[in-house]
Amino acid sequence: MLVFVAISVGPPWFRVLVPDPLFKQIIIQLLLAAQVTYGVLLVTLPVATSALAIALGRARGRAVRRPWLVRGFVLGGALILSLAMAETIAAEWLAWRQAATPRLPTRFPDPPTTTADGNGANPGGPHPLPSRFADPSDDDALDIVVLGESSACGAPYNEWLS
Repeated sequence: MLVFVAISVGPPWFRVLVPDPLFKQIIIQLLLAAQVTYGVLLVTLPVATSALAIALGRARGRAVRRPWLVRGFVLGGALILSLAMAETIAAEWLAWRQAATPRLPTRFPDPPTTTADGNGANPGGPHPLPSRFADPSDDDALDIVVLGESSACGAPYNEWLS
């Protein structure tokens, strides 16, 4: 992670010396390495801490002093607690972000079919939808129209899309 931070916010001459595609590839590789390291930590840390706890219990039964076992056990416990806190915060953040997104209806009622003068159903077929709507002057509500499926879904802009 230190290498990633150093490259990301480091000296500007580094970005000048390294071509942009190579720079992006380096960043991707560093992030993948961090992700693999995090996964390995999630698997090995509980096993290693449990092994240290067992060794500490056996050493305690024989009245043997092994300070490195105590330090390793405390370090493992602190790292497990840190990972648990990080995962809890990430889960809460994700839940908050999803709750902040409004749940919009997926089906809308069919618009009424009106005659040219606006009175009742038209047996001859539908007319164009109205282009003006009444909006009272005392109405403080903000009316928003979203055009496009991806905009309605909240899909962000990506620079690699045209």
